[in-house]
Amino acid sequence: MNKKRIVLMAVILSVVLIAGTVYVLSAPSASQKGILDLETNYGDSGVITSVYFDYSKDIILVNFSEPMHTTTFGMGLNFAKTWTKTWSANNTLLTISDIDLTADELPTLIIYLMQTEADKKDISEPNIFVGRGEETINTAFVSITGPASVVSGPGTTTATYTISAEYMPAVSGIELEFEVDGSYLSSKDYTALSGFSFLGEGNFDTPIYWKYSGDTWTGKVTLIDLDYTGISGPTDLLKMDFNVSEGKLGDTVVKLNYVKVSHGEGDPIVVRILDGEVVTTFEQYYLPWDVNKDGDIDLNDITFALQYLLAAEGDANWEQARAADVNDDKVVDSRDLSLILANYTVPYYQ
Repeated sequence: MNKKRIVLMAVILSVVLIAGTVYVLSAPSASQKGILDLETNYGDSGVITSVYFDYSKDIILVNFSEPMHTTTFGMGLNFAKTWTKTWSANNTLLTISDIDLTADELPTLIIYLMQTEADKKDISEPNIFVGRGEETINTAFVSITGPASVVSGPGTTTATYTISAEYMPAVSGIELEFEVDGSYLSSKDYTALSGFSFLGEGNFDTPIYWKYSGDTWTGKVTLIDLDYTGISGPTDLLKMDFNVSEGKLGDTVVKLNYVKVSHGEGDPIVVRILDGEVVTTFEQYYLPWDVNKDGDIDLNDITFALQYLLAAEGDANWEQARAADVNDDKVVDSRDLSLILANYTVPYYQ
């Protein structure tokens, strides 16, 4: 950090602490599109979208509207000399930890230098955020996870996707909409998690209300828990199981379109989606005896197995040899050769 940046940080701290000016985050209102509006973010860059002081975990969460250049980021705290910064995988969420938020009556975060990953140009206006000693500054985010790949072969294969949330204030209902490609995935089973239950009935014998246009299927569902008190750490909300279409290859995307929460009063509030898409690759199915995976069980598979005969788990070449271990006993031996020969003329699944 150069001297100019250190001086700028000191000046900003002095303005906050000596002049006694306190900038606070406004509570969300029903008219806001996001769950939190940053009136303190003077400078109009809009890069910082929300800040959350979590007194239960002694951490501060800072959300950004786009990926940040993490090595060019300057910040200070009025109550700590050291801290730990942890960035999310997509560099849009910063977690500041190893701090004590109760060390000062008004713990203050100053962000005095930042750059976006795309531009790598300084966004020079200071951003000052003050905690209020209670968890009234709430920012929620929701994510979807699922398999990176599945095998598209004979029989029923299931792909499971999970929608989860973190730092969500007390809610009585959650409405969410997601989208799948019906040519790759078909409806199977849905489970509400963490004390939630489904509100009402959907269609097609599911709790999901489906509508479709071509192969694009859009599902909407509402989860409720009238006794719910809120989410702090990562919490799963909904598990969705889909049948995998046999013989389908390539990539498909399952994505969240929006998530809204209700508190029992006012209009629902839109919640930020942190990781809203999962790309799943549908891979070719191969019979276990097609050890070289060329679509045929023939002399080439016998030759491949003979090349790695007596190779065992732990050997330097095991990563290549394991394909010939067709009975999965961690060694390539005569039993594997016998199985390949026994299926030599089996018609191949396409």
